[in-house]
Amino acid sequence: HPEDRGVAEVQAIYVSPAHTRQGIGRELFDHVMPLFQSAGHTRVVVWVLESNAPAIDFYHQRGFAKEPIETKTIERGNARLVEIKLEQLITTPPSTVPCSP
Repeated sequence: HPEDRGVAEVQAIYVSPAHTRQGIGRELFDHVMPLFQSAGHTRVVVWVLESNAPAIDFYHQRGFAKEPIETKTIERGNARLVEIKLEQLITTPPSTVPCSP
């Protein structure tokens, strides 16, 4: 879609429950952000279950907006689940070229 140009979407980050709270998710996420930026993306979005507070906290800690930009309801079998879409702007890091006096 033309309106989606420049938008990267994280489909999922899953870490085994036996390995949570060890920085693995953070390392995975921190690895892909520079890749998104170098590919020319200006925003990154992620869909997360509204009931998944640990995942929402994770994304908020990574700089995603506190308020969802969109919600949708999905059906899985007999269950109706609400997903929220969170967004983060990808900013260009400051230049590391020293300034001349």
